[in-house]
Amino acid sequence: MAVESADVFRSLKRAGLAVHNFEEYPLLCYKPYPHLVEAGPDMYRLPDGDPEIPLTFALDASR
Repeated sequence: MAVESADVFRSLKRAGLAVHNFEEYPLLCYKPYPHLVEAGPDMYRLPDGDPEIPLTFALDASR
């Protein structure tokens, strides 16, 4: 299931949280799609030649 980052930010705002940091990464720690290639131990990415798009994100938030 894909989640739009705007949906995440709206939910955090409704919960009264302020986001201090947001970073996107072109890696996943699992392989939900068969065309992903290994990028390290338990890390997967899109194959070379595919556009580099964010697959995961990390954020820091507080009340």
